[in-house]
Amino acid sequence: MMATIATPTPIPPTPILGAGNIHKSNNDQQFLYLESRLTDNIKNALSMQSFTTAIYFADKLLTLYPLSSKKYADQLFLLCSSLYLDKQFQRASFLLTKYLNSIDKSGQTKCNQYQRLTLKHLAAKCKIETNEYDQCLQILGGDNDQNIINDDEQDDDIDDIDDSTDDDQQQQDNVIPFLMTDNNKSRLDNIKILRSNICMIRGKCFESMDNFKKARYWYIQSLLLDYNCYESFESLSRNHLLNYSEELELIDRLNFKAQDQWLKDLYLISLKKYDSVNQNSNTKILDTLIQLNNENIDDNNSNNNDNDNYKYFLSSNDVQTCIAEYNFYHHQFSDAYSITKKILKQDNYYNNQICLMVHISSMFELQKTNELYYTCNQLIENFTQSPISWYGVASYYQLIQNYELSLKFFTKSTSIDSRIGPSWLAFGHHFANKGEHDQAMAAYRTSSRLLTGCHLPLLCIGMELIRVHNLSLASQYLLQAKDICEYDPIIYNELGIIEYKNGKYQEAIVLFQKALDISTFNNQSSNGGEISESWEPTIYNVAHCYRKLRQFNQALKYYNMSLSLSPNNPSVFTAIGFTHHLEGKLDDAIDIYHQSLSLRDDTFTNVLLQKALSLSILEYD
Repeated sequence: MMATIATPTPIPPTPILGAGNIHKSNNDQQFLYLESRLTDNIKNALSMQSFTTAIYFADKLLTLYPLSSKKYADQLFLLCSSLYLDKQFQRASFLLTKYLNSIDKSGQTKCNQYQRLTLKHLAAKCKIETNEYDQCLQILGGDNDQNIINDDEQDDDIDDIDDSTDDDQQQQDNVIPFLMTDNNKSRLDNIKILRSNICMIRGKCFESMDNFKKARYWYIQSLLLDYNCYESFESLSRNHLLNYSEELELIDRLNFKAQDQWLKDLYLISLKKYDSVNQNSNTKILDTLIQLNNENIDDNNSNNNDNDNYKYFLSSNDVQTCIAEYNFYHHQFSDAYSITKKILKQDNYYNNQICLMVHISSMFELQKTNELYYTCNQLIENFTQSPISWYGVASYYQLIQNYELSLKFFTKSTSIDSRIGPSWLAFGHHFANKGEHDQAMAAYRTSSRLLTGCHLPLLCIGMELIRVHNLSLASQYLLQAKDICEYDPIIYNELGIIEYKNGKYQEAIVLFQKALDISTFNNQSSNGGEISESWEPTIYNVAHCYRKLRQFNQALKYYNMSLSLSPNNPSVFTAIGFTHHLEGKLDDAIDIYHQSLSLRDDTFTNVLLQKALSLSILEYD
């Protein structure tokens, strides 16, 4: 027979001190002791980042209060905040939404509007972490301004809070550490901070849903409520949701306090790095920072002047990144690389997207193959799931002209995050270099859709259309790019090319000169206003126009300027020789043709040389 196992007598569970076990009373010493002890345990656990311990005691603290009490909402917030820190987003959002739904149905609660919004804010943050954007918006009341506390409701809530006892206020200070509730801070300010963060969450939801117009609206509303909400500002600037003039207008609308001028300056240098000829830009501050950075001023020599604020934050990684980005956009690739290299050496895991992009792009422009290979290995090891890491790998293979692997890793970068505009822009460059027009245009258009406030995708579309001789459509895209950014000299260079191809050489000269004027202005702070080598093609184009107009002296002047910037360029030698050829100076032309051929054996130059020799022989005959 099978032995019978005796059923053990069940051990009754230890009674839990809950709402049904303890009826709260101000004279109940046991209750007050438990409340104080549990609260201290939670605070200590959170300060030690021991979230599991905090969750354990927060769960016990919650059971001390009935569901309808005002303090229940505070303790629920504390428990769910601990769950949020422990990355238990689904459980936190479930408990919060369950409570909010219950009080909406019953209506029997002392929870005021401010507490409700606090709970909704936390629940919405949990939904964002689980990528449930529709539910997040639903918690916040949808896309409706009225679902944020308006001024009248703020006054009512302040009255509600003022009616609370000192014990209630002390308890609120203990259980809401994230709101940084401070007796010295106006409660109205706390409400504005909460409203600002709710607007920011809405912006994130709409941005994740590719509704950039609404995302931009809510980010702006967030900053207008509280300009300290850097997360909203970063989303607007980093993701190029505003164009340059809109960014400057927003900064003016924020109404910074006089004592917060330092923050306004930090925001300004984070904007697009475009120079304006009328000095109506943020580059004046950047020029000061670059000068201070180059001089490495000793803090002991500090004077009480406007530069003090800059010097306080000069060593910040964010400020150094802004300086590097500024140098990169002004074709000072070596300076940009040295700054980003120093940043990443001091902070190996610094994952600022702009810093990494500038670092990778600078190495690409400087053709630092070995350094780029090493950097990409480090990025893959440290940030495997970051699209920037695979963007760097793709850039490396693009540099060594392994286009098959380059395509593979650009694809991987965009598959990890399909909303990263720079990767799509690089994708377009890859296809353009291979002559695959349709794929390049598709990538550029995707980048343009994502980077609505950036002119570069439109500029690249225009350049690609010029390459396939669709000049009319190219002009339209370039003019759109000019509307967004009128300070980029490349736009005027490309418009000049269109006029040149249309045979309008005088108009082309005006546009090429405009490009050179802007580039010279941009380089005033870096190399005394001298024209950079990168603008040699534009000077070369000006010379072509003058040659077409048969103004040979002007043409030779610009050809020689081009030659001084690119001394071993055989094309420039051929162009100079051809100009002499057209002037009838055959001996000079023949000499220059020979110099060109010594640098590169070119069929066109050989044909010109043969014709010049034939004409020279006829002259002697």
